[in-house]
Amino acid sequence: MQTRSEAALRLRMLYTWADLFDRQLVAGEDYQELRPVLSIWLLDTNLFSASSAFHHRFRACDPDQGVELTQHMEIHTLELPKWRRHQGETAIDLARWMSFFAEGETWTEVPGTLSSPPLEEAMQVLQQFQANAQWSSLYRMRLDGLRRKRTLERAMERERERAEAEHERAERAEADRKRADEDRERAEAERTLALDAAERMRARLIALGIDPDAP
Repeated sequence: MQTRSEAALRLRMLYTWADLFDRQLVAGEDYQELRPVLSIWLLDTNLFSASSAFHHRFRACDPDQGVELTQHMEIHTLELPKWRRHQGETAIDLARWMSFFAEGETWTEVPGTLSSPPLEEAMQVLQQFQANAQWSSLYRMRLDGLRRKRTLERAMERERERAEAEHERAERAEADRKRADEDRERAEAERTLALDAAERMRARLIALGIDPDAP
């Protein structure tokens, strides 16, 4: 369950799936032992604003050639805000699963109106996981928190560096503008001096009886 969108959320999705996939093998086992891993992210935020669909399924494939690398990888995202807006349009089976994903952690049993064999089995697996993985979950949550903290710190550092670089660019631009203004003022002053000198020379010529404008 993810309640807010983060800059690195998509990378976290991929990393979490890879971690689950990697933990399948122990010493002595080969790759044929690997089973498909399906990762489901319930999002209380809209991660894909360009899409109106609340359910997205990502797999490893070549979209240009229509070739799939493997069926072992699946990452599903379920965006609750979109689902709530179109809840009445959701197929019954998917609506059951959405309720399970959104509320199942607080259930002690599957509500009668939602009961189905797959959901009952999923509820048993969830209860076993909660009982057997409590300490492991806490440890992994701590690691996840540390990684998110470091990711945020790096993002803040990059933003600080970007702001400093922008400030330096602004200072250089201001210095260039001031130099350009000074150059213009200096050129104007030189032009004014040249005009004054020409006017004084004209006045002297006229005083000597010479018409400077004569052909």
